[in-house]
Amino acid sequence: LALLVVGTLERNRVWDSARSLWEDVVAKSPGNGRAHMNLGLALMEAGELDRAAGEYDLAVARAPGYAMAYVNRAILRRAQGDLAGATADIERSLALGPDNIFVRHWAGKHYAETGDLARAAEELARARVVSPRHAETLKLLLDVEARRGRADELRGLGAEGVKETRAG
Repeated sequence: LALLVVGTLERNRVWDSARSLWEDVVAKSPGNGRAHMNLGLALMEAGELDRAAGEYDLAVARAPGYAMAYVNRAILRRAQGDLAGATADIERSLALGPDNIFVRHWAGKHYAETGDLARAAEELARARVVSPRHAETLKLLLDVEARRGRADELRGLGAEGVKETRAG
């Protein structure tokens, strides 16, 4: 019974937070790229951006085909002012995950936030092909088209959104 209590206490310590969980996984499986990426997310949330950057670098080194690792590293790089690095990571994620709604959505968001509204609209439209009912993508696409002054496109997208809401 005492061994079970000790084991339970140790497991509770590890599962206390996302950060402690992913630190444990990385310690036990240092070659796991997804674990490094998830630890990077937890570190970003805690404001430890330099450590998060290191974990994202390890994630793409250990899992070079994992598109979301590049997306998350791009988000961090842009937050740190490295626009060229962020754009390179977004482009790599698109090459790896062209049919991934989250890759397309974050690419659209990246381009919208960097002022390339035409490219943002293109990526968001592609995201809607992958997942037509993804509400966040529709909302972002509506915002981008409004910023572009594309009233006709807005009317069509708005009608689609109403139709999808009624169907959902």
